[in-house]
Parts: sequence; C-alpha cells; structure tokens
Amino acid sequence: MARGLKKHLKRLNAPKHWMLDKLGGAFAPKPSSGPHKSRECLPLILILRNRLKYALTYREVQSILMQRHVMVDGKVRTDKTYPSGFMDVVSIPKTNENFRLLYDTKGRFRLHSVRDDEAKFKLCKVRSVQFGQKGIPYLNTYDGRTIRYPDPLIKANDTIKLDLEANKITDFIKFDVGNVVMVTGGRNRGRVGVIKNREKHKGTFETIHVQDALGHEFATRLGNVFTIGKGTKPWISLPKGKGIKLTILEEAKKRLAAQAAATALGVNWGTMASHPLPPPKVVELLKSNNFTKVKLFDADPLVLEALSGSNIRVTVGIPNTMLKSLNSSKKAAESWVHDNVTRYVSNSGSRVRIEYVAVGDEPFLQTYGEQFYPFVIGAAINVQNALLKAKLESMVKVVVPCSFDAFLSESELPSKGHFRADINKTMIHLLTFLTKHSSPFFVTISPFLSLHQNKNISLNFALFKDTAKSRNNSHRAYKNSFDLSYDTLVTALSSVGFSRIGIVVAQIGWPTDGAANATSANAETFTRGLMEHLHSKLGTPLRPKDPPIDTYILSLLDEDQRSIAAGSFERHWGLFTFDGQAKYQFDFGQGSKNLVNAQNVEYLPPKWCVVNNNKDLSNASASALQACSSADCTALSPGGSCSNITWPGNISYAFNSYYQQHDQSAASCDFGGLGLITTMDPSVGKCRFPVELWTSHSHSFQRASVLRTTILLVAAILVT
Repeated sequence: MARGLKKHLKRLNAPKHWMLDKLGGAFAPKPSSGPHKSRECLPLILILRNRLKYALTYREVQSILMQRHVMVDGKVRTDKTYPSGFMDVVSIPKTNENFRLLYDTKGRFRLHSVRDDEAKFKLCKVRSVQFGQKGIPYLNTYDGRTIRYPDPLIKANDTIKLDLEANKITDFIKFDVGNVVMVTGGRNRGRVGVIKNREKHKGTFETIHVQDALGHEFATRLGNVFTIGKGTKPWISLPKGKGIKLTILEEAKKRLAAQAAATALGVNWGTMASHPLPPPKVVELLKSNNFTKVKLFDADPLVLEALSGSNIRVTVGIPNTMLKSLNSSKKAAESWVHDNVTRYVSNSGSRVRIEYVAVGDEPFLQTYGEQFYPFVIGAAINVQNALLKAKLESMVKVVVPCSFDAFLSESELPSKGHFRADINKTMIHLLTFLTKHSSPFFVTISPFLSLHQNKNISLNFALFKDTAKSRNNSHRAYKNSFDLSYDTLVTALSSVGFSRIGIVVAQIGWPTDGAANATSANAETFTRGLMEHLHSKLGTPLRPKDPPIDTYILSLLDEDQRSIAAGSFERHWGLFTFDGQAKYQFDFGQGSKNLVNAQNVEYLPPKWCVVNNNKDLSNASASALQACSSADCTALSPGGSCSNITWPGNISYAFNSYYQQHDQSAASCDFGGLGLITTMDPSVGKCRFPVELWTSHSHSFQRASVLRTTILLVAAILVT
C-alpha cells in the first residue's frame, strides 16, 4: 500500500460548506498546505469556478491565476488549490473587486463584497502570545502568522487589526464581555452577537454566552468565538442578514411576508405628460390605493422628494441617453449615484426606500438597434461600484429592464425560447453580473403586444379567460398568453445557463384607447385575471409554485407625451386617466374598496376650442393635421374612443387638444380664424374632450415630443 498523504479528495468527503454537486464527479480539489485547515478553507479554484463563475473549467482557472490576476491578503497567488479561509481578503484588481470570506448562519462560506478601504486590512484572532530567543515577544494568529513585538496588552483570544500591506498591527480588540463576536465553529457558526458572560467549570471548556440583535441567546465554546468589534459595532461590514439566525417559525413568517409582498402589485409611474398631476397628489393616489412599490423611468427630484417618508419601495431609472457617459466614466456614475440615490436614502430626515436602480429603459428594444445596448454592461458595473463606494450595495440593487422582444421563439412555443442572436452575448454578460450581485432579471411581458402583433394569439387567450383554447407544448398545457411568454423567457434563460435567476415583471398592462381591443372593459378583465393568477401562486408550467418576485403594472397614469412609434395605444396604459380618475373599478389590495380617485385636482377653466362652422372649412383638415403633430390625437386612431366621430367633430377634437396643451391661450385656438372658444362641453358619447390640469409643474416636467409616425394616418382620418 502506498505511503504518505493522499493527493486527492473524494467529492463525497469534501466539506459540506463547499456546496459541491455530489453527482458532478468522483473527486474534489484537495487544498494545498497553507494557513488554514483543509476543512476550514475554500480552495481558489472553487472561488473562481463555483462561486464567482469567472471560469468554467480547471484550465480556465489555471490561466487566470497564472496571469497573476488574483490576490489573497494582498499577495498574488497562482496555486489553484491555495486554501483561503475565514477573514481572508480575495482581490481581483482587473475587475476592481474585493471579497472577504465570512460565514453565513448556515455555516457556509460567503464571499462578501467589500470596499477598497476595507480590503486593506483583516482581523486576526490571537492563538497565543509567547517569548522567543533573547526574550523577544511574539504572537501567533489563527491564520498562521507570527508577529513580533506586539502591544503588551494583547493576550490570547484577543483580535488584532492587521494592515495587509505593511503587515503591522494597527489596533486590537480585547476579548471582553460587551464586545461583538462572530462564531466560527460548532452548530452556531456564522452567528453574530454580543458577549453576555463567560462561564468556566473545572475540567470543561470555557463557555461563552452570546446574544444577537434580536435578543436570541446561545452558548458556544471559547475556541469558536472570534471578536469582530468593540461594543455592538463590528469593524467589518457583514453580509445580508447581519449574522442573525432565525428560528423555523421566524423563517416561515418572513417567507410568508415576502410572498404576500410579492403578490401586492407595484406600478410604473411615468412623467411623460404635458400637464402632469403634481407629485404630492400622485403619492397620495399611490397610498390611497395601497400601492407599496413604484417604478420610475428617471430620478426626477420633485418625484423623489414627494416620495420621501412614504415608505413606498422605489425603483429609480437611468434614461437610455445617459448610458454612454456612465459606461465611459466612473466619476459620472459616482456623481449620479450621489445626486439621485445617496442624498435620498440617508438617515437624516425623511428618506426614500430606494431598492433598485434600473440602468436604461428597455435598451435592448430591437427598434433601437445598437444605439444603447453596447453601453449597458459598463454602465451597470460603474453604477454598482459607485453604490459600493457609497456603502449602499446591500440596500440598493442594480438591474437592467429588458424589452419583450429581447427573447423569442420562432415556433411560438416556450420550449424553443432563446435570446435574440444580436444580443445573446451581451445577455450572458448581463446575467452573470446580475447573478454575482444577487439582482433579479427585470423584463417586460406584454400579452397585448403579443395579441397586437401575432394573429395566432386570441383575445380570450390574452385576457386569461377560461374559454380560451389551451396551447400544448412538451406535454405542458398553456391556458394564457402570460404563461406562454414567461416560460419562453425561462427557456431562454436556461439555454444560457441561468435557469434559476429570479424574475421581476417590470412592465405588464393593457391599454384603454388608441387601438382595436384597447378598451377599459378589456383592461379590467386582463388586470383581474392577472391578479388572480399571481395570488394563486401556481406559477407557470416551467416554474410551478414560483411566481415572479415582483410585478409592476404599466402604468399608473396616461401620458400624452409618450412616443407612439409602437402605436397610438402607448399613451393610454394608465389605470387612471391623466387627471387621476379611475378608468374602471377594481381592488388592488385596499380591502373591499374600489380604486380611489385623486382628490382636489385643479383644472384649467372649463373652456374648449372647437371648429367654427360659420367659416370656410376647406383648409380645416390641414390645420388639424398641424395641431396633431404636437398635440395628442391618439383617441382618433382606428379603434380609439373618438374614432367614430365624423368630420368636422374630429377637427374640433384636434383643435381642442392643441388648445389645452398650450394652457388655453387665445392664440392657440386661432387656426387662421377657424377656431372658436366655447364653454359648452363638446364631448360625444365615449369621446371625451378633455380640460387640462392647472399645474406649475407643466414646464419642468414636459418632455420633448417625438415626431409622430402616424401623421399620415391621422390625416386620412381627418379627411374622411
């Protein structure tokens, strides 16, 4: 029989905290000799391949290490099985990343991302203090270091703060009652708490009693305790959960609360309106209807100030036009984070509960081509690093909203789902980034657009109706368009190796005007079906009992300045009209009540601009066409609420839309003498001639109008 130490390690015998797939092979990497015990370390190959996923194979790990890209405690390491252990700092200068190895409350190693200033030191537990030759004092640490001439006050079990560059002690923590500790061994490994008392009985181990931040008390041996701070404040940042281990009942309660929060719909709040509802009134509208989550498309200071202290969870957005500058400049990203995140989440005064930063607004949309998506990953990385520098990385996650056309299936079956070929490589980089930072995948699911663009999708199938004909795929039955699109995405994610990433439906809704089937009745049916589907928690055939993490309705209010490149319906996604009035009655979680309208809304005077029938109207259509080029005439589109009014009623609608958008100025109702101001409401049936809002915010919120792609269509309507 061969002598000596074994040079291999059976995978079944590998430490459980390595979290290796037991069926993935016969062997596991055997740690090299080093500062940590073989069962209390994590070899570098597992860090790079299994945890960070920077490599897929042994050879790729070896290549990364031999290029001297990885440092442990400030020293380059090229040994693939080098044993990194508790408190070690793993740095990758090429990606500007630093990680500290800590334990989670289940006793597993956790790669905790830390800032550059925190990566310059590590905490070391003192094993012993001794005297060497010629009486020179020295101490030994848990990671095999020997440091001469320590402070005489440092004793065994104390913790020293070690400058990794100079290899010198800069401070130390006494192992005293009242100091915060982390448990590094035993059943309580990974828990954090404060030492309450020490207990010693003759012939036994010394016992340390610890109390965590929630008041839970537990005891462990002295050798398992590592002091990490003075008093209750740790000297290092801690992973999510802060080392607090919950009981089974507490975990169940937390899980149920998270599920309840997930079924409460969020809503998109856009401000692309010529006369927007004032932000304080919109916040009251959100609170009155129990919306606890809101997604913004930008970071308007007036909106964020209105949300301060509301306890509504917020996603702030970065416009596509900023992606290029944020991609090329770290300072630009840091400045944006400071101005739009840090200043609002500070603990001084009322704060905004910002939980996500959305980098771009559907930058992968096919109609944009390569205008934005080449800059997405770089911008996301720079924003993430800016959050890290601002110490907000654990509070705020970086996400990238993806459009409904980023994934597809030529056969229209979920089993054939994949990402578009032109963005597939970028999507892999994005998903790697999101997984690394525990961020979800934001995506638009649009049953209406599927119906609008695909003749094989029926209206009943899109509206969650029970009478819809099911579609079968791989022995799975699909009863609605939402599940079909969602599982197409799941297959696309699986095809690139990210089958379990969390999904957030960032936009989903049904418009109420501007196109065929875009009606309030259909919108109500769709929303009711969606709510019932989410509340059932049944998930989809490919993700049973696993609904989206969050779902955001598109949108809260109608916006008369949204681009209509995709169709006139784009300005009518709102649950409420532009003035905060509910389009239909529905319960979004406010109990038995119906939707609550905005209160005390201030309008312009009740005046309208109509065509003067006593004038020569031969040029009226040309004037109306000119009015519609800058005003909102989408209700006149085929299938719209005003598509049935005849000439010259449609001319009056165009004139009034222009008149209201220009704050009812007399000059805006001239049209070469064809316009007439009246105090009699010209609305006909379902065709509402609106009176705009009076608001001082109209100019600050007004967005530049996009050139209308439907001018010719409107012209055709007006001359009929």
